[in-house]
Amino acid sequence: MRLATVIIICFQLLSASVAFGQKEGYLEVLGTVLQEGKGLEGADIKVLKGSENTDNVLTASGGKFIINLDLGHTYTIIFSKNGSITKSVVIDTKVPEEYKDQLFSYKFKMDLFKAPEGATPPDVDKPVAKLAFSDTYEDFDYDVEFSKSRKAELETVKVQMAQEVALQETRKKAAADKARQDSLAIVREKQIADQQALLAAQKEKEAEVAKEKAKQAQIGAAMLAAENAKKDSIAAAEKIAKALETARLAREKAVQDSLANVMAKQRQDSLASAKEKDRLELLALQKASQDSVNTARENARLAEIARQAREKATSDSLAVVKEKERQDQLAQAAIAEKKKQEDLAAAEKLRQEELAAAKEKARLDSIAAEKLKQEELAAAKEKARLDAIAADKAKQDEIARLAKEKAAADALTAQKEKARQDSIATAAENARLAAVAADKAKQEENARIAKEKAAADALAAQKEKTRQDSITTANENARLAAVAADKAKKEEDARIAKEKAAANAALAAQQAKARQDSIATANENARLAALAADKAKQDELARLAKEKAAADALVAQQLKARQDSIATAKEKARLDEIARVEKEKVDQAEKIKLEQAQLQLAAKEAAEAKKRDAEAAEKKRLADIQAQKEALAKTQQAEQKKNPNDLSSYKFDFDKEFIPEGIKEETITEQNRTILRTIVNSKEVKATYLKVMYSYGGVFFFKNAVSMTENAYNQDINNFKKILKQ
Repeated sequence: MRLATVIIICFQLLSASVAFGQKEGYLEVLGTVLQEGKGLEGADIKVLKGSENTDNVLTASGGKFIINLDLGHTYTIIFSKNGSITKSVVIDTKVPEEYKDQLFSYKFKMDLFKAPEGATPPDVDKPVAKLAFSDTYEDFDYDVEFSKSRKAELETVKVQMAQEVALQETRKKAAADKARQDSLAIVREKQIADQQALLAAQKEKEAEVAKEKAKQAQIGAAMLAAENAKKDSIAAAEKIAKALETARLAREKAVQDSLANVMAKQRQDSLASAKEKDRLELLALQKASQDSVNTARENARLAEIARQAREKATSDSLAVVKEKERQDQLAQAAIAEKKKQEDLAAAEKLRQEELAAAKEKARLDSIAAEKLKQEELAAAKEKARLDAIAADKAKQDEIARLAKEKAAADALTAQKEKARQDSIATAAENARLAAVAADKAKQEENARIAKEKAAADALAAQKEKTRQDSITTANENARLAAVAADKAKKEEDARIAKEKAAANAALAAQQAKARQDSIATANENARLAALAADKAKQDELARLAKEKAAADALVAQQLKARQDSIATAKEKARLDEIARVEKEKVDQAEKIKLEQAQLQLAAKEAAEAKKRDAEAAEKKRLADIQAQKEALAKTQQAEQKKNPNDLSSYKFDFDKEFIPEGIKEETITEQNRTILRTIVNSKEVKATYLKVMYSYGGVFFFKNAVSMTENAYNQDINNFKKILKQ
């Protein structure tokens, strides 16, 4: 803030002067009221001169405000907003005598954080900052030490208030959620009741439909019965008519038969009967026949009349039934139409209620969702802010801790390095000893295996020699048996030849048989000897195979033992290697940590060097500003006759110049400023308004070359535009 103020001063000096020709100077306070990093519109600003309330201002869009304070007084500026903490700033506008005609400008920001409902933070009446004229900067500046102590106090209060606000927001959210749930429950209960009513109406409608169907069934049954009765009546009438016709025909046939019989009889009894008698009998018969025919016809007529009467009765009955059916149908149609209209009305009512319930639910859900979103955003922002504060504090604590630990780290560096070197040497020696032990174990194991292999080979050679000797012995025995057999054969041949010479011819057959028996015995002995030799050979082979299997098993066992020994040695070497690598990692981590501490210390030293360079640059810049001030003072003395900030020349002379009634606006562009001149000409007011905008950012307002506030300027212009309808 101090740097910003110095820059503003520099721009003011470069713009030629901070005075505008008024008789008395003042301090223009420009600022922004913030809340959670955003501009707070509508915040109340109360200006107290001593204990007197001299002005009240509301912050505009973006939380911006402008206040002009007369020099030579002590002001208290109070910032407040409903639901927020109240803060105040004390501004002492007393300046040295040579600066009383100057216009000063100071900018700052005020953060009003949220306060919980019903809570009053401590030291609320204590100002958060003090502002006064600084002889060093020849401008207004704040009390750094006071602001620093108050900032620490307010940070603590801010965290407490934030926690309390978050707790209240959580409670409000819970209450809102409960209200929303209750509202939804009421809506659901109403929907359930409406659905139950609709189901009851549907059941009632179904009962009425069933009743109507039963009634229609009864009417149909009655109509069917009437139709059947009609058919039965017609069938009965036709049956009666048919019976009457049959009776008539039978009577006519009987009369004709009787007449034929009489006439035959008369012809048979006497062909000479008197014609009168025949005539009379014939007349009598004809009369009887006619009477019978007439009777049959009368009966048929009466039957027809009865049939017509029954048909008429049936028709009348059907007409009555049909009329009743028609009336019932009309009544049912009217009832159905009425029911349909009622159902439509009920359905429409239910649909409207459902739509209303759905809209209400959607509205409540939208409100709840929006509120939840806002609360989540606020909570996230607050959490991010608190996290940033905590992170900054943790960072500061970490820097302090690192600075504190650096001395111990420096003291332990040599010791740790020596320990690390010793550890590396020990690990190398252990690895070497482990390798030597592994190599020695390997050599011993190889020697043992070679020795065991030599013993096994010797045993196998001995066993092979024994087997070969056994085979040789068996072969020799077989050979000796064959030789013995051959020798016996030769001896026997000699004996036989000798005996043959001495024996007589009688004994030749016996001798030949004996010779044959002897040969057979010799052959059998040779065969048995060969079998014995072969069996001995098979037994020897089986024994050798068994001994070879045992030797192979022993060799495999010895090989497995050797491999296990080698694996054990390798595992030990691997574990030793892992331990060495882990130790190197720990040593490397400690080295990295030490290097980081050194880097942080170097960064801190670089930052301090940069700060010293910045302070030196600031001193040089202030010296340059002082030199510029002195040069500017000389320039002002040289140009006292011509004051570029004298705005009286821009005042419109209504006596010398003509301008029509109304408002005229024009823009005047100069080297370092732009002037918007508004000329108002009416019966009541003739005035010249100026809005002077400097290139360094300063904006000032005048009426007839007299300074005024921005609010007064805007209010006058707007009022005149409304009055003059422009």
